[in-house]
Formats: sequence, C-alpha cells, structure tokens
Amino acid sequence: MGVESQTVLCIEETPNVTRVVNWFLQAHGYDVLWAATGEEGLKMAESFLPDVTLVDGSLPDMSCEQVLMALRSHQNQKVSESRIIGVMDKKTRDRTGPLVTAHFDQIVPKPVIYNQLRSRIFSVLSA
Repeated sequence: MGVESQTVLCIEETPNVTRVVNWFLQAHGYDVLWAATGEEGLKMAESFLPDVTLVDGSLPDMSCEQVLMALRSHQNQKVSESRIIGVMDKKTRDRTGPLVTAHFDQIVPKPVIYNQLRSRIFSVLSA
C-alpha cells in the first residue's frame, strides 16, 4: 500500500494547528481527516477507519486518555488495533503517566517538529 492511500485522522481543536498539519501531511501524500473534539474523533475513527490517528493532549470535551481508551477498547478490531500517536506537551505526559502513554504507538512532543511527526507516522505505519 502506498502513502497515497493512507489516511491520518487528526483529533485537534485548534484550527490553525490543524491547517498546518493538514498542509504538511497532504504535501507528503497522506489523506487527512480532522476532528475538533474527542467525541467527533471517535465517530470519525469508526466511520473512516484511518491508518493512524493523532490525538492531541488537550481536547475540549475529553482527555487524551479517554480518547485513547475508547479507541483501544472499541468493539471493531480495526479501530481497537489501529495506530495511535499522542501529541502532547511535557506537562500532559507527566500527568498521564507511563501506563497511559505506553498504550500509544508513539508520542510526539509539543511543540511539534513536523519532520519528526512525519517520521513517527511513517514508523507506526511501517511496523
């Protein structure tokens, strides 16, 4: 499967961040979906079955832990076993702790370095 057919779901409430991530990933051949809330992201993950989901560490309606656990415990195996990357600052990583962060396939620290993000996406999709 080539990069052209791979989809990234970005669960992020900040439109400016989403626009930059969308532009950057599309420039590298990914299809990008965007959800502004955890609840919307969960519905999109179930409907579209993205290849990888980026979960922001600070969403308006749910914590990143709640989104992660909802995805990991989903009844559809394609959702529960999907690749999930947490995007969070040090404060959020410290708050969630190693037991939660271990359930993410990768963690991308904030502020995001876009080449690092692309590298982490490539890494989880190649695993």
